[in-house]
Amino acid sequence: MTHAPPGLLPRTREQLRQGKLAVAGWVGDALTEQICRHHRRRLARIGWNRALDPPAGGWAEGAPPPRPGNSLEILIDGAEALPRIAAELSQARSHVHLTGWYLTPSFALERSGEQVILRTLLAELAERVDVRMLVWAGAPLPLFRPSRVQVRGMRDRLVKDTKIRCELDAKERPLHCWSAPRRR
Repeated sequence: MTHAPPGLLPRTREQLRQGKLAVAGWVGDALTEQICRHHRRRLARIGWNRALDPPAGGWAEGAPPPRPGNSLEILIDGAEALPRIAAELSQARSHVHLTGWYLTPSFALERSGEQVILRTLLAELAERVDVRMLVWAGAPLPLFRPSRVQVRGMRDRLVKDTKIRCELDAKERPLHCWSAPRRR
């Protein structure tokens, strides 16, 4: 929330707030544009510019075609999705691979009834299957969050006294997509 000095008239305070929001919007748009240009250049260099302009038939069109036996279920919010993620991870038979931009080891995936804490679940899984994680290393400039120091601290808390393997990716830019957990 933006706070204006208390001596300003309400109208002036609102104008300051809107100006700051406009600047923030402009900066966000400029960063998005730069990142999109960067990815277009990288994809064009390896002959994959078509990835950003999918065919009219949809994103899964092409070779190889989608394999039979797969399904997609959309879970709308965390109250529904997080307990399901915990349940699915618990059933892993050979490995669990997770990737994301950040996580909190003490995060509760299940809050009703007995809590399921992310670190505890992953540590228990790592005793019987391979648990590997790839997480963004953090912002290279401490001006942005999470910083690299914060992410290293998170990783250290996550893996301490467990068999969880967690690597930090310092090569990627500050925009990431969360990939769904993968278990087998």
